[in-house]
Amino acid sequence: MTNLEKAFRKMKADVKVIRGDRYSVDVRKDTFIFRIEEDATITIQHADKGDKHILINIRRKNPNPNVRKGTSTEILNDKWLCGHDEREWFVASAMGTTIWQAKQSLKPKIVRELETEIKPKNRHKRKNEAFKRQGEWFFVRVPEGRISENVVTHKDEPISRGRGSKPHIVEEITRVGGRTVYVKGALMLEEMAYNTLDPDKQKGYRAMKADATVFGRGYVKHKDHATIYLEGWHEIFMNTEKLTVNLVFLD
Repeated sequence: MTNLEKAFRKMKADVKVIRGDRYSVDVRKDTFIFRIEEDATITIQHADKGDKHILINIRRKNPNPNVRKGTSTEILNDKWLCGHDEREWFVASAMGTTIWQAKQSLKPKIVRELETEIKPKNRHKRKNEAFKRQGEWFFVRVPEGRISENVVTHKDEPISRGRGSKPHIVEEITRVGGRTVYVKGALMLEEMAYNTLDPDKQKGYRAMKADATVFGRGYVKHKDHATIYLEGWHEIFMNTEKLTVNLVFLD
């Protein structure tokens, strides 16, 4: 058994490394799957079996053909935070050299600014004086009066990060700005592209707003997480994970 396998077994999970031309990172139930190039290396940056988190570093050649040889961008060091959150395993693209830093790197800037007065040991709780969190979503209370009581609200509205992710359902939502997109499963079309489809091919798409400023209140539900309650309006922020695929805030 390799050191990598031992580290994942200590936090009650499995790991599989598959070498080839394809590069991807995924988790299926309790097994983390790393598909990496033949010449890539995978190492443990930091592990905490009690917290059930491991920070992985994958060192690989930059696939961009325009990168100049001998420069600092020729080699990539991709950091992946692997861990357990409430009821499910997850993997997220992160930054930093420790698990604590990796978790901080996933927080929106506004959240990091609001929690400066909170003790470091409490900053990764799912609820503190600065925010409430459910999975990849952060909810920050807005001052009374910022949201008019006459705003248009949407009931039991889904919020999603796109690419086929399972949506979280918010009891009440109101939004400002954003653009209209059409979503069916993992597919997302801009409004112009949707309008070019034949009527029969438009079936099954749901009109949603992408990258709006969104506020929610009431219950927030998701089958992989405990239900939380937002008393009063909260602004909703998605974590800052950056992947090679498009990541958008849909509601």
